[in-house]
Amino acid sequence: MTESALLDEQTIENALAGYFPELEKKLPEKDVAFCKRVYAPPLERYAERIRALGFTGLDAVLDACAGFGQWSLVFAQMNRRVHACDLNPVRLDVLDGVARAMGLDIRTAVSRLDAMPYEDASFDAIFCYSSFFCTPWRESLREVHRVLKPGGRFYCNLNALGYQLYLWVEEPNRIGSHTPRISVPRTFQNTLDYMESRRAPEYGQIIIEPDEMREALDELGFGLVALDAEGHIDTSGGSHPPQPFFPSHYMGQVCCYEILAQKPGA
Repeated sequence: MTESALLDEQTIENALAGYFPELEKKLPEKDVAFCKRVYAPPLERYAERIRALGFTGLDAVLDACAGFGQWSLVFAQMNRRVHACDLNPVRLDVLDGVARAMGLDIRTAVSRLDAMPYEDASFDAIFCYSSFFCTPWRESLREVHRVLKPGGRFYCNLNALGYQLYLWVEEPNRIGSHTPRISVPRTFQNTLDYMESRRAPEYGQIIIEPDEMREALDELGFGLVALDAEGHIDTSGGSHPPQPFFPSHYMGQVCCYEILAQKPGA
């Protein structure tokens, strides 16, 4: 399959259209809106991010916490084997259906990030977008280390304190009476609970500051390839400049950032 076939937005739109009536029965309004939002940008924008990271031409890639699968569709064009895992089976059903409509082979699994159903050293690269901070992240990082091949690379983006200020003040993607502000107190409580007892969040996020992430990567033996504002890591030398989806700072605080790390070996 050619890349142009993958990036055929009309094919994706047609495939998704059949899911929205069913999604509206199974998911809250904000989740349906989220699905529409992540498929709104042209997939080429996701493709440029993947090229910038160098996650192309690999034997096995995992899209961890894949959600509705917009990233998985692009990975499947650029790599030999792609797996996708997520806790939400309804979201994976959407990915399965769109992938079939596009003739893509993406192997999905309902799974937690901190307890994945994969053998040790399974993947050349693991990608986790906008979800790592919704998990017991230190345990998830150990699991990522386990299933990465020696020399394999891990990418994720993370939210620091500034993102909570951004949600509270700006209320991005507010839908009717649903305001993002409702998640902010929960995030602070989740963060405190996790700091004190390593209790996984039942819902919502954990604040992860850059220094915490650096320390955790170092403890596991990861090499930190890059840490930068979200949408700024570029290993392509400028050939494929990525575009950010989130602000890097807000009210003088780090807001959204990303890391690229490598497991030693190979």
